[in-house]
Amino acid sequence: MTGVARRLALLALVLLCATWAPGAWAAVKCTSTNAVLDLPDATISANTAVGAPLGPPVQATITVTCTGLPYDSSTFGQTVTVQAGNLAARDTANDPPAGGGIMFKTSRAGVSLKVTASPIQASDNSCLRCGPGQTPGWEPATITYPANSTSFTITGQLIKTGNISAGTVNAISTLMQFYYYIYGITASSSAISTLSTNSAVLSNASCALNGGDDNTFAVTLPTISATALGGVGQVAGLTPFNISYQCSSGAKLTMTMASTTAWSTSQGVISSSASCSGTTPAGNVGVQVLQSSMSPMPLTSTGQSLGNSPNGTLTIPYYAQYYQTGSTVTPGPVCATATFTMTYK
Repeated sequence: MTGVARRLALLALVLLCATWAPGAWAAVKCTSTNAVLDLPDATISANTAVGAPLGPPVQATITVTCTGLPYDSSTFGQTVTVQAGNLAARDTANDPPAGGGIMFKTSRAGVSLKVTASPIQASDNSCLRCGPGQTPGWEPATITYPANSTSFTITGQLIKTGNISAGTVNAISTLMQFYYYIYGITASSSAISTLSTNSAVLSNASCALNGGDDNTFAVTLPTISATALGGVGQVAGLTPFNISYQCSSGAKLTMTMASTTAWSTSQGVISSSASCSGTTPAGNVGVQVLQSSMSPMPLTSTGQSLGNSPNGTLTIPYYAQYYQTGSTVTPGPVCATATFTMTYK
């Protein structure tokens, strides 16, 4: 009996070991590293439409690597599912955004953060297979044995959602976190990585004149004979020149020109000034300024519409020429002064 009992005990131990051997959840481990959406600074203006992007989109790639797969020989045990959850506060008035994704709140009124994902679109639904514990989130990827890693892309884009002003969009330390589980076998893991954002500065769109610290420049017309002008309204000495600005994008630009010695506001003609020339100026001769279309630059507050500013150098072509303002031209220097004003909004 004693020998039989020992054999039965040994058999029970072998069966116990055989039952416990196939594996355990602790043997499957997935890791990932933290990532940041590096939001860019952007310029804003009053004519930026609601729904328009503020600056270019940015991306972060999330890679998840697992060891210990498969969990067991079952169908479910071959695959790890990655989850995105613990989402930051959403902009409920604009979420979800057109085209899909998630619209997050930011610290700045009128500015939200649109987040999309690839290859599986981001969402903030609450369901059994969404975020961990049926919380808002989605499942961005899976890893099926014999594969041991996967990657997916998160894209962020600041969006104008209302009235905005210049200032800082604060960093979001936890935009979302990532988890994993084996369907039908395990619960969600603890967070394995975090996606955050940096801060971004919103500045009002502006332009600065190139070509001089005092914002002045001179245009030199050629020397001509007094006989080159044959009557009132006759012109000579056409000379091209450019006004160049360095701009940030997003502003609606208008250029106006004014002069205290205007001879004709509609024709863009400025009388020659004695104080400008330093001596007796030529008689009955002024300077006319033309736009690139060769039409007169009006000396009025209406000005010249230039459209939206580029991101970089804005060059505006003009012309200047002598213009006869009276019946008899007398020799002398001709000097005219105008003030150009760039308006952006």
